[in-house]
Amino acid sequence: MARLKLPYATSAVLDAATPEEREIIFDTTNDEIRIGDGATLGGKRLSSGARQRTFNVDDYGADPTGVSTSNTGIDTAFDLLLAAGSGTLRFKPGGIYKIDGSSFGTTLLSALNLRRVLIATEGCRFTCTTDFGDGQFFNFLRFEGCEFWEVQDFEWVGSPTAAYTAQQLNNRGVRLISSRNTNGGGRIGRIAGSGGAIGTGVDLFRTGDITNQCYDLFIESLDMDRVGYPLAVRNSGRGISVGRIRCNEVHRPIIAYGFRDLTATVERYSNGAGVDGESQLHIMTNGDGSNIDQDDDISSGVRLTLRGGPAPRDTMMVSFECRGTSAQQLRDIHIHLDLDMDSAGSTSQRVFTDLKRSDASTTDTTTRGHKFDLTVSGEVRGTPVGSTWAQFCNTSNGDWVGEDVRLRLQNLIVRGSAAFNIDCDGFTAEGPIIENCSFPSAPTLTGTRPTTMREDNVKYGSTLIARRFPNTGLKVRDSNDTHDLTIAAGSNLTADRQLTLTTGDANRTLDISAADVTVSSAAATVLDDTSVRAMCMTLAAPHVIAKSAASLSGAADTNENTLVTVALPALGANDSVRVTMVWTLTNNGNAKTIRVDLGGTDFYSNSFASTALVRVQTEIHNRNATNSQVGHTISAGFGTSSGAISTGTVDTSQARSLTITCQKATDTDTMTLEYYVVELMRAA
Repeated sequence: MARLKLPYATSAVLDAATPEEREIIFDTTNDEIRIGDGATLGGKRLSSGARQRTFNVDDYGADPTGVSTSNTGIDTAFDLLLAAGSGTLRFKPGGIYKIDGSSFGTTLLSALNLRRVLIATEGCRFTCTTDFGDGQFFNFLRFEGCEFWEVQDFEWVGSPTAAYTAQQLNNRGVRLISSRNTNGGGRIGRIAGSGGAIGTGVDLFRTGDITNQCYDLFIESLDMDRVGYPLAVRNSGRGISVGRIRCNEVHRPIIAYGFRDLTATVERYSNGAGVDGESQLHIMTNGDGSNIDQDDDISSGVRLTLRGGPAPRDTMMVSFECRGTSAQQLRDIHIHLDLDMDSAGSTSQRVFTDLKRSDASTTDTTTRGHKFDLTVSGEVRGTPVGSTWAQFCNTSNGDWVGEDVRLRLQNLIVRGSAAFNIDCDGFTAEGPIIENCSFPSAPTLTGTRPTTMREDNVKYGSTLIARRFPNTGLKVRDSNDTHDLTIAAGSNLTADRQLTLTTGDANRTLDISAADVTVSSAAATVLDDTSVRAMCMTLAAPHVIAKSAASLSGAADTNENTLVTVALPALGANDSVRVTMVWTLTNNGNAKTIRVDLGGTDFYSNSFASTALVRVQTEIHNRNATNSQVGHTISAGFGTSSGAISTGTVDTSQARSLTITCQKATDTDTMTLEYYVVELMRAA
């Protein structure tokens, strides 16, 4: 015998035929699938999927046109789902359902201890015209103790005439979705809410046993207008993820405490007119008096991104609060503010991040905030009426005792003339990091802890700050990517110092592989060739411009042979050139002539015979003009001679060539230049 349940809880009894030997039957009494009578083959328990049922609210009196109130029809269909233990509550896709929320303190759909439940509200709109007073709430959907639940996309439209401010919505209105003690996971699609009748969009909380929390919940998006809390996470949850939150005129886009692993992206938010210019993202420990378990006192694993910015009159406040005893901790908090806002006309700081303890009177000073990372990027335009546009990491509202606070301003542009402040009391080893930013002026660092900033490609007004590294140094990877070359300051400086490397318009190589280079004197300088030449000019000291000890021999002929050509730089009016040579000659009576020529004029010319070795030194001097020279032809360079001096009119104001030549009277003789030195002597 089987029982058939009909709409509106009526039922009929049907006689069941005896099954065939191999016939498959569904035994709903014992929740089994059986073959034949099951006497010999046994049975298999029905899976939850096989027992999943769908309850259409329109079949029970709900009005999908929005003309009549649908509370009764929805409630009736849902009662049947509760009796089944699981199933789908289906609404007409795109339907409009009118909800009466005047039964304050009640819940329209309360799913208790269900295995699996799907609220199929695809594209539906729910309207509610209830006028809520202070402390009056109505719950639309509530899940408690469910293994898994899912809500599809829907929109909730509150009373358009209800002139509630976001501040008032903190303690009145409808809670769209509440969940507690659901440890099997859940999923919410795209939820939109508007009007003045929404206190909380999604409220996740738990009571009782610490093991019964809201686990593994994914929310695709929340798009809320005039809402108290689009998302509230209270003493609840591990693995809560929100793809996107968009909200306008809200008090706090997210309030969270006593949780684990919360990830969300807030794309846009601003506060209502009654919130005193403050729109908070509030992350805190429990401290609400319930003291359910010490584990409540720890909030950790936050990954939040806030994009956009508040309306021009508002302040974006991100508040992190430890309440009560030393057991209460904030851990592993990562916030990214991606700003896009106009601060013109604002009378207060536009961006405010707050680290605080609410109970400053307690003598317990061990309350901790661990690993708080704040990254700020984007663009801020306009000039506020107040003196500053931002206050980062403020610790003045209570005795915050923090550890590992990190602030990174990255790819942030502030246009206008406003300044900003950074409170350094929460920082420890590493101070603020500012990278690729442009500000009207440098930040003001406050607090008692000495903290330095690390700056990389930062512009304050017209001043560009290059990269600053911590005292661990700049690490440069070697050519085969295996080891680092560390460049670090080797002393404790008493003031900012500057090391300037000037390469000129060319590639240069600094090679100090042979030995260390030490510059110890304040006036000491490591010199290049140009600097040495300049120094020689200053000191009137000679310096070698050409030399060689490789022997050079003339050809086997009687022509004048050029053995050496030296390019001389332009000379000053009183500069000189000195040439020193050593020759070996065939020792016979034949003539052998050695010449030194500058610019086509022989300034030295001497013939030698009956000698095997000769050392020659001659000089050419400018005579107080770059086109007047004097030299000598003394054979050995020193001593007496019956010859006259040699003179020339070569223009040495530009580079000229100096040549060393030889000529033989007999082609079988030899003349070999064993070595030579050409020196330039600059006038002082």
